[in-house]
Amino acid sequence: MAKLKLKKPNLKLKIKKPTKAGFKSTIKSTKFLVSLLLILGIAGFGYTAYYRYNNTFMDKESIFYGMLDKSLNTSSVLRSIEQDGGGKTEKQSIYLSFAPQITLHTKSSVEQITQSREHSLVATETYATKDSDFIRYTNIDVPKSEGDKTDYTKVLDTWAKRANNDPSGNKQSQFLDEAAFTFVPFGNFPDGKRAELVNNLRNRKVYQLTDTKITYDNGRPVYAGSVSINPRGFVEVMRDYAVATGVGNLDQLDPSQYENKNIFTIQVKIDVISRHLTLIQYPKGDRTEHYDAYGLYKKLDVPTKYISVEELQGRLQQN
Repeated sequence: MAKLKLKKPNLKLKIKKPTKAGFKSTIKSTKFLVSLLLILGIAGFGYTAYYRYNNTFMDKESIFYGMLDKSLNTSSVLRSIEQDGGGKTEKQSIYLSFAPQITLHTKSSVEQITQSREHSLVATETYATKDSDFIRYTNIDVPKSEGDKTDYTKVLDTWAKRANNDPSGNKQSQFLDEAAFTFVPFGNFPDGKRAELVNNLRNRKVYQLTDTKITYDNGRPVYAGSVSINPRGFVEVMRDYAVATGVGNLDQLDPSQYENKNIFTIQVKIDVISRHLTLIQYPKGDRTEHYDAYGLYKKLDVPTKYISVEELQGRLQQN
C-alpha cells in the first residue's frame, strides 16, 4: 500500500513591509485626528468660558452681591462725598482703615455763597479710633462786618479731643459711627462672618435691584442700576455688623423703629472686573459718593497733643 506524503504546513506569516506612501497616509490620518480633537477641545473650552462669562461673571445679581462680598473683605477704602444745596457745597474725603484696627481720617470743607454774594469757607480735619474723636480747624474764611477784628488763626491747626459723656460709660467714637454706617457696609471680615453678613443681606431682602445695565468706561465693563433699600432689614443686619466690629450704638439700631419707614432708592455703579463699588448717588442727585483706593495703606498718626473740644469752642467765642 502506497504511503501518503503530507506536506508540512507553512506557518510563517508573510508581513508586507509598509510602503512609503502608506506610512505617510497613516501619519496624515493621525495628525488630522489630533488636530480635530484639539479644535473640539478649544471650542468646548471657549463655549464653557463664554457661558460662564455671560451667565455667572456678567450676571447682574452676581455682580452686586460679589461687590458686597468684596466691600466686606478690604483693609481700607477711600470715600469722597460731595453735596450741593441752598448755595452750600460740602466736600468730604473719608479714609477708613480696618486693619490692624478700625481707624478714620477725614478732611471736610463747607463752602457757602450768601444771597449778597458773600463767600465763606470752613475746613476741618478729624481722626477717630473706636473710643476717641479728634478734630481741628484747618481754614476759617468767613465774611466780617465792619469793625470786626476776629482772628481765627488762634484756633487753626489746634487739635481738640471730644470727651465721651455717655452715662453708661460705653466710650464710642461718634465720627467713626457716622463714617462706618453706610448703605453698603465695609469691613475686613474673615470668610465665615463675611458670608454670613452677605447671606443675611440677601435673605432679608435688604436690596432690590432694578433698571440694571452694563455699560463700558474706557473699555472696562461697569454695572449701573437702581437699588431700593428696606430700612428695617438693613438695620437688622447692621446690628450684627455692630456686634462683630464693636462700632455703633446698639440702642440706636432698633429694627422696630424702622418698621413703617419707606423704602428708598439709590443709584450705584460697580466695576465689573474688580467687583468694587465705585459710586453711590442719592435721590435728586444733590449728593454723590465716590469709592476707590481699596486696600491702600495710609499711616495714621493719632494726635498726641490736644485740648478739649470745649476749650476749642471757647477760643472761637473769645475772638
